[in-house]
Amino acid sequence: MKLHNGRFLFSALSSKNLLRFIALLWLVLFMATQPWKKNQINGDVTSYYAYLPATFIYHDLKLEKSEYKISENTWLFWPLVTQEGKKVIKTTMGLSVLYAPFFFIGHCIAPLLNEPQNGYSTPYQFCLLLSAWFYLLTGLYFLRKLLLLYFSDGIAALSILTVYFGTNLFWYSTLEGLMSHGYIFSMLIIFIYQVVKWHRAPSLKRAIAIGFLGGLLTLIRPTMILCFLIFLLFDVYSKETFLRKVKLLQANFKSLLLIGVFSFLVIIPQLLYWHYVTGHWLFFSYEGERFYFDRPHLLEGLFGFRKGWLLYTPIMCFAIIGLFFLRRRLAAFFLPVLTVLLLSVYVLLSWWAWWYGGGFGLRAFVDFYGLFILPIACFYQFVIEQGKRSLKYAILALGSCLVYLNLFQTWQYYKELIHFDSMTKEAYMLGFRATYSTAEWYEALDAPGYERAKQGLPEAYSAEEVRQIRPSDKIILKGNNFKMLGFNDPGAPVISSCRFNAGREETFSIIYTGSGNTIYLKASNNKFVCADHHLGGKLIANRDAAAAWETFELMWRGNNKIALKADNGKYVRVTDGEPFELIADSDSISKAAQFRIFIN
Repeated sequence: MKLHNGRFLFSALSSKNLLRFIALLWLVLFMATQPWKKNQINGDVTSYYAYLPATFIYHDLKLEKSEYKISENTWLFWPLVTQEGKKVIKTTMGLSVLYAPFFFIGHCIAPLLNEPQNGYSTPYQFCLLLSAWFYLLTGLYFLRKLLLLYFSDGIAALSILTVYFGTNLFWYSTLEGLMSHGYIFSMLIIFIYQVVKWHRAPSLKRAIAIGFLGGLLTLIRPTMILCFLIFLLFDVYSKETFLRKVKLLQANFKSLLLIGVFSFLVIIPQLLYWHYVTGHWLFFSYEGERFYFDRPHLLEGLFGFRKGWLLYTPIMCFAIIGLFFLRRRLAAFFLPVLTVLLLSVYVLLSWWAWWYGGGFGLRAFVDFYGLFILPIACFYQFVIEQGKRSLKYAILALGSCLVYLNLFQTWQYYKELIHFDSMTKEAYMLGFRATYSTAEWYEALDAPGYERAKQGLPEAYSAEEVRQIRPSDKIILKGNNFKMLGFNDPGAPVISSCRFNAGREETFSIIYTGSGNTIYLKASNNKFVCADHHLGGKLIANRDAAAAWETFELMWRGNNKIALKADNGKYVRVTDGEPFELIADSDSISKAAQFRIFIN
């Protein structure tokens, strides 16, 4: 180990070798897990990809045909249906642009392998997954070039290692590689590199590249329009540099014009699509969803146990610390990095679903890691050049631990030991070092209140809101087994907790008797629910009128949970095994005797 002239601790650490290792590791994981044998075109990817098969295979961008249903719960497309009944692909088409070369390769080789040319068979899956590998390596190649403009090869290698293996970028470039985040990460890096090179030697060629890449990033995710701030704020850190930047832009008006023109040209196909399908040039496809800029979830988004960015990706604290050194080491980047960091935190955490649905950590921030790597590199530069030997080894040890933590938690997420959207403090602590799940861990999970959040309301109902439930309101109750209460057999009156999704048979009405919190519960068959004493307190719904057996005391447990105490003095619980029936025989409000309530 040597320290000399700011060189990194390990002279053998080479950024070029690291990229080769990442490329090889990706292929090893690819062959070991064989993800192409499963359907990777699911969830959000269904929409990202939809433009390609809809255009080139089914020739039906309006999705007017009816044979797209594969099975009861599986469709080739996942469109938004407008109030006029028109079907619109929800996401913009940027990722389809990046998928396209690999889609066409899959389309060409499908018949050679006797596979259907339907856009979803194995050759398409295989080629699309290879696109994730291709764009990742392209992005890392330009990231290395960017870092080597300012840092030694050792620091470049350490910084890349930190961001790739120490964050959820690893997950979103491998095992869930078709999601947008790895692609945006790479495209943003190439964009930044072109910005730097343009400022060193302005040219129309690089202006076109900046415009195209900026437009493409916006086309993938509209909030990525923030990337143009990097161009505008680059190399501005004082009054003098601001005036110098203004003169530079004035002297290169043609470049500015080309950036604007090519940004717009990239977006034109999306405008044409919206106009073709909806009749409007601009269309907001996230109907019923919005940003709440007056109530961003900053603390939960950064530190919360559900998805907190710095909790599940703690090595990014190096980027926060590195901001203090970025101003001195790379002043040209200080304002762009600080501005984009603050705006991205504010904007992303103002979205109604600030946790961004299912995923590992706060995945929305992966998009900006190519920019945030710069303060990390500055932090490492400072530690090597100025720090004492003890500090250097302490940072090395801490960084190694955080990389290990990320890789271990990535494995936990793969094994479903970190839940995709329902983590709590209790669940996090129970599963922190776990290699297998327990009943206690499952019971500690707490699903988000999606519908409440979409309306900008607190996810948890207040006790007063529950007391104000009207008989005409429909409620849904979920047991601790994550299944909804309802009828397992519509022809039988027994209430059980049997379905993950709520339909008509999983709805109830609450009727307050006028005596405190005493209620009647009416099931979807319009019968009153009772804890039948002849059946040991089993809950059934077969009474046309309510009497003593049909009364329950509703107890508010907080966080959208209630308990029901039957007239026999026992609490209602979900039985331990199939068919998960409801029975009033518990002496205490155990986990099984608590139910999450949803009000329609």
